[in-house]
Amino acid sequence: MSLDYEDQEILYKKYWLEIEKLLRYSEDIEKFMVQYLMVRRKSDSVTMGNKKIKLSDKNLYEVFKRYFVENYTDSDKSKNVEACLKDIYRYAIFYKKFSFNDENVFDNLSALEKKFFELTYLIKASGAPIVLMYLYDKYEKKFFNEETFIKFVEIMISMAFRAKVCGYKGINSQFASNFIARLDKSDFFNEDIFWQMITVGKKNNPFPDDNLFKENLMTTDLYSRINCKYLLYSLEKNSEHPHELPSYSVGTIEHIMPKSLTHWKKYLEEKNDLAAHEIFLHTLGNLTLTAYNSSLSNSIFEKKKKEYAKSNFFYTRSLKDITDWTSKQIKERAEKLACEALKIWNLPEKYSFASVDAKNIFTLEDDLENFTGKKPALLSISDKEHEIKTWRALLEEVIKNLYSLDKEIFELAAQKENIPSKLFSTGFGKIDPTFFMSTERCLRITKILVENFDSICGTNFKDEIWFTLKK
Repeated sequence: MSLDYEDQEILYKKYWLEIEKLLRYSEDIEKFMVQYLMVRRKSDSVTMGNKKIKLSDKNLYEVFKRYFVENYTDSDKSKNVEACLKDIYRYAIFYKKFSFNDENVFDNLSALEKKFFELTYLIKASGAPIVLMYLYDKYEKKFFNEETFIKFVEIMISMAFRAKVCGYKGINSQFASNFIARLDKSDFFNEDIFWQMITVGKKNNPFPDDNLFKENLMTTDLYSRINCKYLLYSLEKNSEHPHELPSYSVGTIEHIMPKSLTHWKKYLEEKNDLAAHEIFLHTLGNLTLTAYNSSLSNSIFEKKKKEYAKSNFFYTRSLKDITDWTSKQIKERAEKLACEALKIWNLPEKYSFASVDAKNIFTLEDDLENFTGKKPALLSISDKEHEIKTWRALLEEVIKNLYSLDKEIFELAAQKENIPSKLFSTGFGKIDPTFFMSTERCLRITKILVENFDSICGTNFKDEIWFTLKK
C-alpha cells in the first residue's frame, strides 16, 4: 500500500485526518476499525496460522492488509488506497452517530438518534455498532426509510435488553456478524424479515422468550446485572402518569427495603420474613426511582411512603397505598412491573421459538463425552432445521452441507491427518457404510471436520450448528 510521500499527504489530510477529528481518541479509532472490518467481512473471526481467532486490536493490522489486498485490486495503487480510505471515512461518519457520552442531551437528539442512544449507551450492546453501520449503509442507499430504521433499532433494543436481563451474550460481535451475514442474503428489508433474522440465534445468543424474560425480571439480582435506572425509567415513561415525568438525569435508584437493615430488622422479624432481605433486596419489585434517595436512606416503610406520595414517578407514588413491605408485596409488584416490561421490550408470538427449550440446545463446543447413551432429535445448520435420529445422521448432514458449500475445500479438510482416512474410503461426500463410530467419536470427527473447513475457508460454519437431544 506504499505511496509517494506527496500522495500520502494528500490522502491523509483528505480522509484519515478527518476520521481522527471525528473519533478523536486513538482507542476509538482502533475499536471502530475492528468493527468496520467485521461489517465489511461479515465475520468477527479470522484464520491465522491454521487457527481461527477473534478479530481484535492485536491482529487488526494483519487482517486489514489482507482485506485491502483481497478487495482493492485496481492496477492504480493510489486509486485503490483512496477508494479504501473513502469507504472507511464513510463508515466512520456512521459510527460517530452511535457514539455517545454524558454530555449528550437526550432531548436534543432526533427520533432515530434517541434509539441509537438507548441501544448503544443505555443498554451498552457491544456489537450493536456493527449492525447499525451495516443498516445505515442500506438506509443511506434508500433500501428503507427512517420509520423502518427506527423499527429495526427498536427490535434490536428488545433483543439486547432481554438478553442483558437473562444473562445472555445478546448483540455481541459474533452475533452481530452472523446477523448481518443473514440479512445480506435477503433480497429486501422489512420488519418481518428483520424479526425472522434476529430470532434464529440459539444457545447463548437467543432472543429470550416472554417466560424467560419475565422470570429473570422477577427473581434475578438486576441491580448488579443491568442498568436498572434505564429499566425503571422506561417503565415510568410508559406508565399512566398524570404528573410531569422528571428528566432521566434527576432520577436515582431507591431500594424500598434498604441495603442496610438497621430499623428494618425488627420489622421483618415481626413479619417472620427476615429472609426477604437476602432474597429480594436487588430484585425489580424492591427497586424504584426517586429524586431524593439519600434523604430516604434506611427510613422505615411508613416514613418512606409519605415521601413516595409526593413523587412525580408513577410507580413510586403508587407505593403510598401499600400497607406492608414484605416478600408478598415485593413479588406482587415485581409481577406487575414485569408484565409491563413485556409490552415495552416485546417479542411478537409469531417470532417466538420457545418450543425449542434453551436448556436442551447443544453445540460442538459442549463436552462431547456427555452425549454417550443419548440420541439426537433436531439439528440446525445455518438456520435450517433437520430431524435426525442418530449421531451418524448428524455427521452425514453436516458433510452434505459442507460438500455443497465448496467441494474442493471440503476435500482438503477431509484429507487432513486428524480425519480417519477410512471415513471416506468410498469417495468424498459420503461416509463408508462399514466405518464404525461411537457417539463421542462421531461428534469429535464432526467437530474436527468443521474446524478444518473453517480454517481453510475462513468461515464461521461451526458457530451455525446446534442440536437438541431426544427426551
